[in-house]
Amino acid sequence: LVECKKIGRPVERDEAILLWGKLLSLGANKGILISTSGFQSGAIDFAKEHGISLWKIYDNVINHVVAGGSQDLQQSKKLQLAAESYLPKYFVAEIDSESSYPVKRIYPTEKMCKSAMKEAQEKSNLEKW
Repeated sequence: LVECKKIGRPVERDEAILLWGKLLSLGANKGILISTSGFQSGAIDFAKEHGISLWKIYDNVINHVVAGGSQDLQQSKKLQLAAESYLPKYFVAEIDSESSYPVKRIYPTEKMCKSAMKEAQEKSNLEKW
């Protein structure tokens, strides 16, 4: 999943978080965020933690700010799949009508998701991500 930002300021952490949410909701296994203005430190830190590649494009040059860590992404995907077995089979999400993807999971609640993630982590002996 690739997102491109042509804005007059460095991309903020919130944009990286939104891309991560889209990756999870769509089941995509790779995310790339491209900017013409660079990235704030919060976006860089989040991208490193979650395996998102950051590219800055300027003067016909592509600079890899962060190369996505596929190992981290694979580990978090495994943990997410394990956690889903502890959640109800149905969920309710708020949909963004302009882009047609879930932007906010309403049910199961955030508390239920965190609890399921914790239980899956304990059962699978995976490192905390």
